[in-house]
Amino acid sequence: MALLDFLKYDRKESKIQEQLSKLLTAQLTHLGANSAIWQPFNFESLLEQAYQKNPDVYSVINFLSKKMSNVPLCAYDSEGNKIEYEPLERVKDQPNSYQSFNDFLANLYSNYLLTGNGYIYCQKGETAITEGRILLVEALPSVYIEAISGKSGRGVAEYRFTEGYINTKMDADNVIHIKNVQMAFGSGEHLYGQSPLQAAFKSIQTSNSGYDSQKASMDNQGAAGILYNKGIDFAGGKDAWTQDEINEMRQSIKEVRKNSNSNSIGVGVGDLGYINFGITPVDMGIMEVLDLSLSDVCNAYNLPVGLFNNNDSSTFSNQEQYRKQAYTDSILPTLNKFEYSFNRLFMNDEGVYFKFDTSEIPELQADRKEQVSALSGAYWMTPNEKREMMGLAAIEDADMNQVYVPSSLTPIDLSGFEGEE
Repeated sequence: MALLDFLKYDRKESKIQEQLSKLLTAQLTHLGANSAIWQPFNFESLLEQAYQKNPDVYSVINFLSKKMSNVPLCAYDSEGNKIEYEPLERVKDQPNSYQSFNDFLANLYSNYLLTGNGYIYCQKGETAITEGRILLVEALPSVYIEAISGKSGRGVAEYRFTEGYINTKMDADNVIHIKNVQMAFGSGEHLYGQSPLQAAFKSIQTSNSGYDSQKASMDNQGAAGILYNKGIDFAGGKDAWTQDEINEMRQSIKEVRKNSNSNSIGVGVGDLGYINFGITPVDMGIMEVLDLSLSDVCNAYNLPVGLFNNNDSSTFSNQEQYRKQAYTDSILPTLNKFEYSFNRLFMNDEGVYFKFDTSEIPELQADRKEQVSALSGAYWMTPNEKREMMGLAAIEDADMNQVYVPSSLTPIDLSGFEGEE
């Protein structure tokens, strides 16, 4: 189904869903729970038409998910010291039977970035030996997840994963749902997050049409123009070429257009004229449209478009700034959102908490070096205050809470200076 067909289909379906949702809302007042809340957007078509067929969308989401999944999740004790926490290490070792922990994160992040919804399914032990222990975690395919309403239609009682004709229901307590802000409200839409691609969807449609036009232009170039004898009388056919002469000219043009003769000059006999009526992708503005579409997709994810070699001034220095901006404006804020979810997943009574360790990210090392240099000269701060600014835990020692003044500095009245003579 073409992207334009998807838009027509979505408009029609949205009206039907809107009417059904209003009816559902009225029914829920009387009937209560266990009713499906439809997603407010056709994410399955979005997956097919945007992520799987649009190189801009794929590149942006693939870039973000890979960068995010390479930032390590670590455990810290109540004093802020990094520790090895057995439940986390066990999940890192094998989150489920078919993925590594890095693959699990990349899958989770990709689903969230594409649809605005990420789902972590957690299975915990129920026997006397395994009770409360995390047995496996999975990133659910958010495109195929539906929420089932709770009491009186409020909240979520469970989630349903539909795969073909098979429906798998999961209790809401076993699913952690990470979602974007959703402004739509009234028929359960608030139970889902909004995909950034919804805002950029018209631009994605234009981009796909541009790629289709570019491919059609390459596949079906047709005649670029007409070569003719200027002496011909088009009305009467006087001095027109014979069919043999036309065939000879066609053969000459074919010889010139062979790869071995690329950019060579064709030689013709007689007073010839040429009419060009072919339109190239550049003439149609397709390349400009594709650049604008990439820019719109990048804006939706707070990424600099120059990061994807769109900018003519993409020097090495600029690329360093683009990568740094990607972390500060997009990657780190998104990871902060997931920190809360992982703390819910590994909830404990031991004072252990979880956060992503960003100290080894190369793109941020220059800033860290500048911060270390600045703090080393900040003698009016205590060592523990400096550690706190660096994201390190305080050291329980009285000496670490004192201000240390440089010994080379001497009060002016003890320096022997007597003023100007």
